[in-house]
Amino acid sequence: MISFNLPRPHGEVIRVHDETIPDVIVRLAEFSGQLAAQDPEPPVWELTSDRVVTRSDPEGRVEVTVGDYAVRSVRIDPDFLMAGDLSDLEDAIAVAATTALKQFLKEEMEEAAAGSSPMGEVHAQLLNISRDVTAAFDRHMDILDAKVRML
Repeated sequence: MISFNLPRPHGEVIRVHDETIPDVIVRLAEFSGQLAAQDPEPPVWELTSDRVVTRSDPEGRVEVTVGDYAVRSVRIDPDFLMAGDLSDLEDAIAVAATTALKQFLKEEMEEAAAGSSPMGEVHAQLLNISRDVTAAFDRHMDILDAKVRML
């Protein structure tokens, strides 16, 4: 049997092979209670960013700036605009806007993945508890299997 130490939410260390399914469920309830006590009113989250990204179409005829999750400006080359081809203009705006938005979101996601957040810590704790429930269940199944074989 493999065993290892695992921290509990309030600092104690337990040995995983000694924990039963009810023990893990009690620990989950304790963890949930701690979370609820820390933040009885869930925070109101607002999607906002100081990031600004500017991109253009491949020919440089249209330039789009994205900031704070919105298109902030569109610059169109006057000569291109005067050429009068509406379809080309629409395509160039779409390419520039899409390129700017994709880059903006890519940078936002990279920054979010590199940092830590309270939800990341909660996720990590819940993963640990989930693994512990699985291990406890597997141990109980092994015990039942051994008892059935003895019959």
